Amino acid sequence: MNAAEFAAAQWTRAIGAGVDPHEYQRVTAGLTSVTDWGPSFLRTGHSYLQRADHARSPLSVGEYLLMVAR
Repeated sequence: MNAAEFAAAQWTRAIGAGVDPHEYQRVTAGLTSVTDWGPSFLRTGHSYLQRADHARSPLSVGEYLLMVAR
């Protein structure tokens, strides 16, 4: 199974868990191997943690932390 097939197979599971469909496509579009899956999502999670650290309101912090959790 290649990376694109793997990402497509996980689509409903990810969206059902609350991942934004556009974010999922953005993160998985550049995968060249299934082994890139974990590191790609970790980078995305870390970017949301950075955004939460720099957010100016508790509501924004909460939204970013929810994205990290998903």
